[in-house]
Amino acid sequence: MKKRIWFISGGSILCILFVIIILSQKLTTTLEIRVLDAVSKSWVYNSTIRFQNRVIRGFKSLTYTFRNVKTGRHILSVSAPYYESKELPVSIHPGKNRLQDPLELTGHTIPGMDSISIFEKKQDDDMFIDIRLVGKNGHAIVDHPCLPVRILTRISVQLVNKEYEYYREGMSLERGKLLYFGEAEWTWNPGLTATYRYAASIPLGEIAGTPAPYWIIDYLVLIPNPLAITPEQIESVVQKVYIIEDTGELIAYLAGMKDTINYHITVKPNIENLAGGNE
Repeated sequence: MKKRIWFISGGSILCILFVIIILSQKLTTTLEIRVLDAVSKSWVYNSTIRFQNRVIRGFKSLTYTFRNVKTGRHILSVSAPYYESKELPVSIHPGKNRLQDPLELTGHTIPGMDSISIFEKKQDDDMFIDIRLVGKNGHAIVDHPCLPVRILTRISVQLVNKEYEYYREGMSLERGKLLYFGEAEWTWNPGLTATYRYAASIPLGEIAGTPAPYWIIDYLVLIPNPLAITPEQIESVVQKVYIIEDTGELIAYLAGMKDTINYHITVKPNIENLAGGNE
């Protein structure tokens, strides 16, 4: 008889514990937020999220959750190196809370950038362009804000001593027929182990055919600071660049905009003709 009483009591305790656990889960108040780069709509590296005297250090995630938060109206702040910080009031109710819209941070600087390395290859019917930002230490920069870069590309027939030849140092290098002049559309690579973030492509069908085995490609990469210049102003700069033919004039024009747009010019000879065709 005593054993039966003990069994019933133990079952009752288990039921009570189960109810307590369920209730505690329902009563736990949380706040879930999403933090995105305003341009790439991907993660923000090394973010700091503060709420109710608590801090979450963001790495390369999109969603973060504060648990056991207090109800009422409180200030949420988010910051990250080389981004504009944000803060906003948030009303917390008992239970689960989730910001309806993500917090989008606008980047303004690519830290330590010294140069750009560009690599081309044929991929399906496109010329794929891998754009690597390089720091002063010679290493690729991969943890940085996504800025709304513009990549202008001029592809010309390569002439060496007036002939279709491979260029070597000391030879006379000239640009022959213009095959393409336009803007390469880019995408953002958010991969955790990526060695580059920007990748662009140009449809090979848009590049004029030539029997020349090699191209010269002139790249102009414009890197605007979105906090200092509007999208409309950036577009105006791009259209101006299209009509400036003299390199010296172009450099002088862009140098005058150093507070709003950084730029990099890369000239690449000896690029194998990926489009083929005849003139």
